[in-house]
Parts: sequence; C-alpha cells; structure tokens
Amino acid sequence: MIVCDLEKALKETASYEPVLQGLKILRRLFRSTPTGANPKFHKFNDRILNMIFSALNSDHSKTVTEALRISGSFVHTLRDPTTGTIMEKYAYMAPTIFSAILSKLQKVDIDQDVKT
Repeated sequence: MIVCDLEKALKETASYEPVLQGLKILRRLFRSTPTGANPKFHKFNDRILNMIFSALNSDHSKTVTEALRISGSFVHTLRDPTTGTIMEKYAYMAPTIFSAILSKLQKVDIDQDVKT
C-alpha cells in the first residue's frame, strides 16, 4: 500500500522536498474523502497519526504548516455525516490529535514572543 511509501518519504532527512510531497499526497487523499465515508486508509489510522505527529514535531516550518493542514483534513474524514462530530469508533484519536496540535501552536507562540 501507499502508506509504506509515504512513511519512507516522511523519514527522508537529506531533503525536505520528499517530506512535503508525501504530506501533500496525504492532504489530497483526506480532502477527497467525503465525511462519513469509510475509506480503506482508516485501517492505517495509527500509522497515519504517527506520520502526522512526526511532521508536527519537525524543525522545518513548511513541514509543520503542512502537518497542521493535514491534521484538519484527517479529522474531517473521521466525522459522522449526520452529526458532524467525530464517529465514536475514532473518538479515542481526538484528544491525541488536539494535544499534538496545541503543543505545537504553543511552541510557535513562544517562539514569536521571543522574536518580538
């Protein structure tokens, strides 16, 4: 499956380009998935989350920006089409995703305070 190739691309250290391209592929995949659909990639959710968390923890600002975009797109695929809330079977992921995003945003906020 493509997940293995994406994991490989996101572990690239020689250049950020494969990482950014891999993240963009994930974002396109998530954005093309209608809310409430049960896509095949959901069986890889834990691996996908690890890829997102890895990108969020990057020192490269473009990688982090793309990871933040992907986080929102990924959460969108977990929503119930009738209620708009995250489906119960995926609810365990929400606090982890939220914490990772909030942690990164707090670090960015601290960096901005230091720079000003």
